[in-house]
Amino acid sequence: MSFTHDPMPMYTHDHAAYHKQMYDWHMKMHHYHDQLKAHHLERAKHFHGLMAGTSHHGHHGHNGHYGNPRQTNAIT
Repeated sequence: MSFTHDPMPMYTHDHAAYHKQMYDWHMKMHHYHDQLKAHHLERAKHFHGLMAGTSHHGHHGHNGHYGNPRQTNAIT
């Protein structure tokens, strides 16, 4: 599942609709940042493992997931 950083809703004088839009947007952003944080933590652990020589990829230089053509760098 991919996700995107949605733009903030535009202000409207319909306060009930605006409040709902802002609530939904902030919840989406909370989810987005949690996924982004988890992605970067996983990548940091991967490279930490390469530094220590304990990664399951072994010592193949800068291949990892970033050099694998089947792997996308999209956060899912």
